[in-house]
Amino acid sequence: MDPTVEGADDLDLVYKLAERGRFAYLDEVTSAYRLHDHNASRDTRRMASALDRAIDAHLQRALDAGDTEAAADLTVGRRAPRRFYSQTALRNAAATARSGHIGRGASLVWWAVRFSPAGAATAMAQATRLRTKNQKRKRKNTN
Repeated sequence: MDPTVEGADDLDLVYKLAERGRFAYLDEVTSAYRLHDHNASRDTRRMASALDRAIDAHLQRALDAGDTEAAADLTVGRRAPRRFYSQTALRNAAATARSGHIGRGASLVWWAVRFSPAGAATAMAQATRLRTKNQKRKRKNTN
């Protein structure tokens, strides 16, 4: 395991395997993932940073090997997880603020917007649509 990508070692393994050959699809569950309060994946910033380090390492290897197709795929492939971590940070920010930790919530919002502006914008737009829909439903039920 590469210690520089700790936290994204599963992604690092997938990329290393992809360098060696093709994947096959199995229409069955082959593994399980246990969730608990101390999962490393609950630390959004740490996971996002690890993800960037893993992608950067593989991107550099692809560029060094002259594999422009892989480099382009890695560059494009970085966008979705960055949006995911940004949106997750915003959900965590809302929960954190509701629990009374306004400063920590604001810090998460700031980080999410800087990390993936598109992801943060999408999440905020979705939250606004949902809030508007819920407000309309409440008004309709009170009339």
